[in-house]
Amino acid sequence: MLQDEKYLTAPIPKNIDILNVGSSHGMTNFEYSFLDDKYSGTNLGRAMQMFYYDLEMLKKNRNKINKEAVVFIPISYFSYFQYFDETHFSEKEYIYHYFLNFWQVKNKSLLKALEHKWLPILFIREDQIKYLFHDEEGAIKNYDKVFAQSKLLDESGEIDMERLLKARDRTVKVHTEGFERGTSQVAIDKLKEMLEYCKKNNYQCILITTPFTSQYNEAFADSFYADFYETTTQIANEYDVPYWDYSHETLFSDDPYLFYDDDHLNHKGRKAFSEMIVDRAIDEGYLTDDEN
Repeated sequence: MLQDEKYLTAPIPKNIDILNVGSSHGMTNFEYSFLDDKYSGTNLGRAMQMFYYDLEMLKKNRNKINKEAVVFIPISYFSYFQYFDETHFSEKEYIYHYFLNFWQVKNKSLLKALEHKWLPILFIREDQIKYLFHDEEGAIKNYDKVFAQSKLLDESGEIDMERLLKARDRTVKVHTEGFERGTSQVAIDKLKEMLEYCKKNNYQCILITTPFTSQYNEAFADSFYADFYETTTQIANEYDVPYWDYSHETLFSDDPYLFYDDDHLNHKGRKAFSEMIVDRAIDEGYLTDDEN
């Protein structure tokens, strides 16, 4: 997703009131810069992140998360089909040596820990060094440089529908690789373990599906949606947590100019979506005016 993803990170604040985990739909679609000093928010999503690492990221930062914090847990269409042996994930798992303690990484590697956690200065490119020192301004600037516009625009700045459909087809192919293997019980069990962990720590969990373009949504059959929503609703009911579904929210899905590609919001869309869900969290009492 990002060339410097393993180092492109801002410092995680203390006393976090609102945060998200998630794969790229978490990483690209949430931001909290507009919160000012009233609330403290952070994004713990990473590209291709599984529920296993969602939970480990929460554990790693538990001393910075307030009781009653709002935790958004993105549920993507592929979330229940993620397997650790998928090539496109296993090749990037090394990034967790940078974000987590050594023992938290599922497939541990002393060499990768040395390269990305303990002595990265020996391996990093010169233009990446600033990220090791948590250059917040630089990280955000480079992040937004990627997602400020769209991969879907033609030379005149208009949406190229042919390009959008090609991007959609590529994305859907990747996202449905695990469908033939069926749902991963390991993934579902890890989501439930995360909900139990959040309940134990008094976090307020909200399952959420982020906005997608209508073209992306059209690629999935009615039978898929029936199974997807049945599974998600069952889990939400079992753990008494809300599920907010924005996948077909027309304010976003019908406006491809808010997207970086077919299923990730760009900078403008991300801000609009983040403001929308934070306002809802306030309106529904998850965040109160007397905090901080």
